Amino acid sequence: MTSKHTPTPWDVHEFGSFDTFEIHPAQDENGEIVIADLGDDTEGPATTREANAECIVRACNSHDELVEACKALCDELHNGRKYDVKKDFSLLLADSAARKAIAKATQ
Repeated sequence: MTSKHTPTPWDVHEFGSFDTFEIHPAQDENGEIVIADLGDDTEGPATTREANAECIVRACNSHDELVEACKALCDELHNGRKYDVKKDFSLLLADSAARKAIAKATQ
């Protein structure tokens, strides 16, 4: 059985006195729902933990849009067209990269 993740968007809350960074749903104004805690027991300096939390939030918040953009690109590239491998090699590479990204993001 597959569970669904907490709906996005998410954001990062910093607790400066503890060098702790928590990821919360953006609509959770009270900070009661913690998706992830990158606290001082997490490896690395505070600046790295903050950068990691921000990277996670950016990736999760943009995930659905990026998958849809890749799917739209692939659909457009395969809209009844025939390609010449020599002339259209870069388009075929882009299609391959987009399909790999879709597969990885939707596993």
